[in-house]
Amino acid sequence: MSVFRNIISLTNKRYLGIGNFLGQRLLSQQATAAVRKESEDKEYVDKPLSQLAEYRFIYPEFLPDPKFEFRNKVREKLEREDMLKRRTVIDIPEFYVGFVLAVFCSDPFLLREKKTFFWKMHGKKHIGVKLNPPPWFAKWEQRNLKGIEPLGELHWKRRRILRTKIQPMQVLDNYDLMKQYRRSIPEEDQQEIWEDVDKHKANFPARKQIWKRALQKAKPKPSS
Repeated sequence: MSVFRNIISLTNKRYLGIGNFLGQRLLSQQATAAVRKESEDKEYVDKPLSQLAEYRFIYPEFLPDPKFEFRNKVREKLEREDMLKRRTVIDIPEFYVGFVLAVFCSDPFLLREKKTFFWKMHGKKHIGVKLNPPPWFAKWEQRNLKGIEPLGELHWKRRRILRTKIQPMQVLDNYDLMKQYRRSIPEEDQQEIWEDVDKHKANFPARKQIWKRALQKAKPKPSS
């Protein structure tokens, strides 16, 4: 019986030692993660909206739907995090109208030769989609659509309604402050969005290095 008791006590001590070791390791990992997060927060300095406002031209895809009835902050936050995670894996370039782009093309039948094609992006004015002739299922002449060809001859009743009722109301809408507020995105929401984007840009080089190291470790070694 004494032998069995000694064996049981030894196994218990061994399991206790393993448990203490794993617990200390877990606590150390949590402590290092907390210290790393605190250091990242200290490194990042909040910027005013005047400095972050340029991001609305660089990253317009981060702006939510301007219609208030379709807004959902939880969904927007999740979508924004997903978009930022994608940018840690894929380097998405920025290009606008007026940029000069270049494409390199290689021919498999020519050795060590590459062809480069350059072109300049410029906007096309007075070019749009041509609508089908009326009757339409909606009154498109009242919607002030962009990107379509000028509408042809309308019925005289439609022209009169457009001239006497619709156009004066569109002029009055320019002075409706509440309607403009609902159609726009408040500065408070933009501040939160651009702060997330700015934090991502500040921490992106370090995350990219970590990602490269992880890929190098996961790369299979060549078999000898």
